[in-house]
Amino acid sequence: MHCADFETTYSAQIKQWLDDGDVTLEYRTVAFLDRNSTSAYSSRAANALACVADTAPQAYLPFTQALFGNFPTGELSDDELSDLAEASGAGDISTCVAEGTFRPWVDFTTNAASSSGISGTPTVYIDGEPLASPADFVTGVEAAIEARGA
Repeated sequence: MHCADFETTYSAQIKQWLDDGDVTLEYRTVAFLDRNSTSAYSSRAANALACVADTAPQAYLPFTQALFGNFPTGELSDDELSDLAEASGAGDISTCVAEGTFRPWVDFTTNAASSSGISGTPTVYIDGEPLASPADFVTGVEAAIEARGA
């Protein structure tokens, strides 16, 4: 399953768990797809996500959903990333995107993931344990919620 497919399939469920207080969620955005891009799109999009997380964390999930929802139409320019973030409730992140403020962080997280043997997305951990298959996502999370008595 591709990360955009994962987001499309599970974003509503993830939001529900978050809204219910059943889970906490940590995204570790990586730039594995730069090798297939002429514009370092994966790094630029990951930077934009970090810009949103830094300035408007409440808009992070809506922006993530919008960003992955755009996946089939291709790569966005920096201006389009900024516009999409603003439309998702993040406000103006254009300077952060244009300056690549979080590109060093994106490089770090990508290298850390690679060094840890992670070679693709999505890679899912539940309570620190890797999930064998994204297809087991809902079952795995619900089992963890039940085990905690949430």
